[in-house]
Amino acid sequence: MGARRTGIDGLFEELERVRGSAVKRCAPYVRALELLPEALAGPAARFLAAAWERRTFHVYWERPLLLLAALRHDAMKEGEGHPLFTAFAAPAPRAAAVTIDALRAALDGTRERLFDTLAERSLQTNDTSRAVAWLWPAALAGLSNGARPLALVDVGASAGLNLVADALPAIWTDEAGAPLEVAKGVAAVTRLGLDPAPLDATRPEDAEWIRACIWPTDAERLARLELALGAYRLALRRPDAPVLAPVAATAVPARLDVLSAAERGALVLAYQTVMRDYLPPQERAEYAAGMRAWLSAQPPGQALWVELEAAGPEAGPEEPAAIIAHVRSPAGAVKDLVLAGCGFHPTRIARRTGAVAELAALLAREPAAAHP
Repeated sequence: MGARRTGIDGLFEELERVRGSAVKRCAPYVRALELLPEALAGPAARFLAAAWERRTFHVYWERPLLLLAALRHDAMKEGEGHPLFTAFAAPAPRAAAVTIDALRAALDGTRERLFDTLAERSLQTNDTSRAVAWLWPAALAGLSNGARPLALVDVGASAGLNLVADALPAIWTDEAGAPLEVAKGVAAVTRLGLDPAPLDATRPEDAEWIRACIWPTDAERLARLELALGAYRLALRRPDAPVLAPVAATAVPARLDVLSAAERGALVLAYQTVMRDYLPPQERAEYAAGMRAWLSAQPPGQALWVELEAAGPEAGPEEPAAIIAHVRSPAGAVKDLVLAGCGFHPTRIARRTGAVAELAALLAREPAAAHP
């Protein structure tokens, strides 16, 4: 979590920091991050500062990645005439096409769509590789093949694509390279997405922005996104269709209280994926306290909160994120179990077998009777 910043204060430091991190696997973005400080030395800096003057950012990667996504989105919309089309939007993106002149032309203030996007849009968590945060714990809870009802809640859902990820191919392996067990054939009584400003994946303009948030060289992620968009459209016809609601993080625990009361026989599984660090510190603390209070109020084995978030400064480059489950123990305390280390776009899940076994045992308990 970084310092609270507005406009372009501290942006150059963030550009350098992101260039040295995971974005290095996208050559056009690495090249852009190298050249953006020079490209922003003139009027472009004022245009960018104006777009962000009413916005506040809390995590170091948000502004650099938002800027890159907005430039990619603008290039995708404009087509071949855009100065960065060959670099950011062509079928075979080329890093060599990212030049100072191209960046200056893209940021010269004449493209209103770009600065509207920067002022209004946010980075979106729609990577369905992160659905392992619920599919794997659901398998550990024995929910496959409709064995027990599931009330699924995606906190920070964006467009809600992870809510239907059980309809997509399973792509995860464990630390030994074996397929990771994930839930199949779940009996979902609820698929609920809670987000301050959810997107509608059926609207072309929202779907285009979701695509733009995929890095230009990530063909596999883009292909999986297209599968997810199709699965989401099909899911809207089903009785367990996903429902998205505009809800702030601090109001989520109250919604979960209501859902738990309404679905006494179901496991209520709330999960979040790379959401925490976007929250202001006070909101983040209030949300976490509320989630723990919700878990504490539920019978053992009937509520589960899972996070896929940054693992902290001690994490290595191979496992910068962690999957952490929070569950009430029979004694009443909320237990925090680090289930695995993984990447931010995870396919390899390095399990912590002791914590995994403990969670499975806690969730295997017979659901308690409904409260009087």
